[in-house]
Amino acid sequence: MTRFWLEPGTARTRCHRSPTPTDRRRLREDPRTPPNVRTPGRRGSPDRLGWSRRSRQPYAPSVDTYRLYQTLTSYPLGRTLFSLAYGIKAPYFATVRPDVLVMRENYAEVVVAQRRSVRNHIGTVHAIAICNGLEAAMGLVAEATCPPAWRWIPRGMTVRYLAKADSDILCIAETSPGQWDTPGDIDVRVRAEKRDGTVVVDGTITIYVSQRPART
Repeated sequence: MTRFWLEPGTARTRCHRSPTPTDRRRLREDPRTPPNVRTPGRRGSPDRLGWSRRSRQPYAPSVDTYRLYQTLTSYPLGRTLFSLAYGIKAPYFATVRPDVLVMRENYAEVVVAQRRSVRNHIGTVHAIAICNGLEAAMGLVAEATCPPAWRWIPRGMTVRYLAKADSDILCIAETSPGQWDTPGDIDVRVRAEKRDGTVVVDGTITIYVSQRPART
């Protein structure tokens, strides 16, 4: 005999076997958990519902972006794979297809290629597309430099448009090591350059850095 259970977070039912004594015990312990949903794994590992078996607290997987960059770029085509993954993680960045060239503490470079999808009415790279690339570079700097016990979030952007962007654009973001000594506002310096080195946009992106809340 089989029964249908509606799994949390899904809009359709799936067929599971009839509850066993173990399933009934689990239901008594946690009525939110339908039988035969959990999958085998080592103690403390997250299950399919996103809960840790040991802590019974919501499980939130995290990704060390800088470590992922270092790992992928050690392989052929790794930089391309990381650039694609970066666009998937932050979908709006994918609209300019950022090509990550450099990511390290206090410095990052991203290329925004001149293509039809990022051009304006006069045939140059749109200023907002450039700002998108600059913010992508800023995010790489923050991910590589922000201490593990801290978190960051953008607060504002101030830029100047200095020249026509009629080529591929190199977006650069950088900070100084001393800026990360204490939490608070940090101004990330950004600029965008053409192939010949002409600066077409410059400015700052302000991010707010604070202590991560303690896990309970």
